[in-house]
Order: sequence, then C-alpha cells, then structure tokens
Amino acid sequence: FDHPPLVGWAQWPLVAIGAPVGVIRLVPQLLWLVSCLLAWHLARNLHRVVTAWPARLAQSAGVWAVGLTLLAPVMHVLAVGLLPDTLLMTLTLALMSVTLTLVRPARDDSRQLGTWIALGVLLGLAGLAKYTAILAAAAVAIALTTRRGPKVLSVAGPWIATLVAAVLVVPVFYWNATHDWISFAYQLNHGTGGTWQLRRLAAFFGVQVLAYGPLLFLGTAVAVRQVLRARAWDAATLMLFFAIPFAVTAWLSGGGGSLPHWTAPAWLAMTPFAANAVAGMWDAGRHELIKALARTQAVICLL
Repeated sequence: FDHPPLVGWAQWPLVAIGAPVGVIRLVPQLLWLVSCLLAWHLARNLHRVVTAWPARLAQSAGVWAVGLTLLAPVMHVLAVGLLPDTLLMTLTLALMSVTLTLVRPARDDSRQLGTWIALGVLLGLAGLAKYTAILAAAAVAIALTTRRGPKVLSVAGPWIATLVAAVLVVPVFYWNATHDWISFAYQLNHGTGGTWQLRRLAAFFGVQVLAYGPLLFLGTAVAVRQVLRARAWDAATLMLFFAIPFAVTAWLSGGGGSLPHWTAPAWLAMTPFAANAVAGMWDAGRHELIKALARTQAVICLL
C-alpha cells in the first residue's frame, strides 16, 4: 500500500507464472540498462545547449555518464531490487529528453503534438511509479513556463499532456479512495519524520557522498558553475530534475524522514551534466584526481 501500482504491475506477469527470483530480477536490470543508455544519450547531446562544452568531448561525456552510474554504490542495489525509484530513474531521464525538445518551440506547434503526448504518457507512468513524481512534474512545468513563457499555455499540447497524465494516474486515486487514502496518509507520516535537527541534515550529506560517490559530487559542482557561467538556461532548467527532489529530500532528512535511495532519480538526472564536467576535467589533465576518486568509489561498490 505504500507504493503506487506500477512496481507491482511490472513484476506481476513473471510472479504469476512462478518465474525464479533470478528471472524476476531481470526487470530492474533491464530498467537500469535503459537508464544508463538514456544518461549516455543525454550526456552526448548536452553540448548543443551548453556551448562551453566542446562537441569533440561528446563521446567522452557519454562514456563518463555510464561510468558515473557504474561507480555509484546505491545504483547497483536498485539494479537488482525493483523499487519505485528504479522505475522513476528511467522515467526521469526520459522526461528530461522530452522536456529538452519541448523547451524549444517548433515553427508549427502541430509537429510537436506527438512529443506532447509522449510527455503526458511519461508523466502518467511516473505518477504510477512513485508519489514523488510530482516533483519531476514540477520541474517539467517550471522548465516549460520559464523558457517558453505563459504563451505555452495557448497551444493544445500542454493540455493534452495533462489530460493523458491525469487519465493514467486514475488507478492511484481510485484505489486510495476505496481504501481510506491509506497510501497518502502513510507517505505523509513517513516523510515528515520527527523534530528537525541540523545534525541529521549533515549526516544526510555524508551518506549521500558514500552512496553516490565523491566524483559525482565534484562533477555536479563543476557542471552547475559552468552552466550558470555560460548562461545556458535550457540546460539550467533541466537541472531542476535534480535540484527540486534533492532539496526536498534533504529538508525531510532533517526530520529523519528520508532514505539514501530516495535521491537516486535526482542523481541520475544530474549524471549527464556531471559527465560533461568530468570529461572536461579529464581533457584538462586532471587524471590523477579523477582516477583516485574513481578507484575509491569502485572499492565502495565492491564492498
């Protein structure tokens, strides 16, 4: 009852036929592979919206996107255990790709109708995957309204996407309405935790470094600085897929109401950006630092 239905639906066919656990675990492994490929694709194409990142490093950035995912310890847990976060990781990257297309208006809005429908389907699936998908939806809304302005609401696309998403998430509300809204009540109590304490927030950041690796933290810091310095606002709005859920989870951690894997979709959203920053650092000769951090994370993964 604490999860939306998609995580159960994804496993149900194999469970119904009595498939072995090893076969059932192929579902999260496939999702993890798709996530790696989506991160690779995004990293290779970000140079088109961040002119500070040379096109000649696009291939290297794609490789680093996969590498940063492989070197993040928690990602390996989500690759064999199907949690809502495993689904949301894949859907978040897909949402980023679609949003990047839509923040640039087409000359003929009708040509983007299929993309708007795809956005609605992805938002609906995200809502069926995890309740915090509302934060990804907020990132989409902010990105579109800030880059295209209020006039984006004058075309049919956003309304069609909203309608498609709303129809897809009906099962969540119908089931809860017939079960005393147990999911929402549980999540609200589970997320708020207890009395807010600064030491819990500090512990949260420490755990995050171990769970996702210092190299990803370093790449993130460098990428944010480079994107803001280059005034690459299309790319900056995509960073909201990281900033919003990470900030909310960090705040909840102060009350003791967060778990390390809750930020996995957010970190994977930042991976394409961090990968471009790391590729640039490697090209600039920072080999020893990157090797040292990569080796450290590899040891943590093995442990």
